[in-house]
Amino acid sequence: MKIERRFIIGDVHGHLDALERLLAHLGVGGEVPAGTELVFLGDLIDRGPESAQVVDRVMALCRQGRARCILGNHEFNFVQFNTETAPGSGVYRRKRSDKNLTEVAETWSSYRAYGKKANEVRVQHVEWMKTLPVALSLDGIQMVHACWSPELLAECEARNDGWYLSEQDWDTAWQKGTAAYQRVETLCKGLEQRLPEGVWFYDKGGVVRYDARVCWWNRRPSTWEDYIRAPNIDWSQLPEVFTAGDHGLAPTQPTLFGHYWFENEPSLISGNAACLDFSVARPGGRLCAYEWRAGERELVEGRLRWVNQQTEGARA
Repeated sequence: MKIERRFIIGDVHGHLDALERLLAHLGVGGEVPAGTELVFLGDLIDRGPESAQVVDRVMALCRQGRARCILGNHEFNFVQFNTETAPGSGVYRRKRSDKNLTEVAETWSSYRAYGKKANEVRVQHVEWMKTLPVALSLDGIQMVHACWSPELLAECEARNDGWYLSEQDWDTAWQKGTAAYQRVETLCKGLEQRLPEGVWFYDKGGVVRYDARVCWWNRRPSTWEDYIRAPNIDWSQLPEVFTAGDHGLAPTQPTLFGHYWFENEPSLISGNAACLDFSVARPGGRLCAYEWRAGERELVEGRLRWVNQQTEGARA
């Protein structure tokens, strides 16, 4: 069946109510009509109260052939959090540190709704997450969770209009220093840049960061604000003269991604780039989607759709 339009949906982060309201707003809340497909950009879980239920909803849509889903960094982390370094070792690939336990706490709690089947459902979700592509290219639109890097995608398994981590990748990607680890760091977590000596900031979790996410979608950044995303940073700490050059990743065809916690009213970055993560997990945040129609060659501002985290309305 030919797909005439796709609704690409940003980071849901466990907010089932916002997801259901967005699907209803898009006209696909009951049944996704023929010729329409949904694509989720990853980060279905964490930071919201119903992560397991969001995964169930998206899994069902995918199994019906009505949707696809890309691997986000939170899904990748959840797989590693639930995978032992060796069978029966009781030691997990993602350390169960206080920081990591806090990050996953709401997601873990959401499985309690399944009662005695909680562990069984969690295992099913983990196995499904391992099947997700890290990127898709469909009918002229490129989609990735964090950073589109043709060079790194070329190192992944290419099949069915997407790129995937191989079984060997999954076995090594949790180990720093491996090629698979670096691939996931960039594709699913974003390109980062070490800040000048003595410069740091607190991230949204209160952790001190000395590296900032690079705005890889900006071809010729002229200021620090155009070059990096660093919430709450004191920009006056940075050198007055900005000298960073072109990183070579700015998309040359329409590319959608999530991950970056944009704020305010959703809008396109350019005709070739748009972030669909508008911070639904924050008070005042939005869950955002983009409508892509077959045959188009660039992004159109009027195709953005969203609902507020609260229930006061939707926007087309």
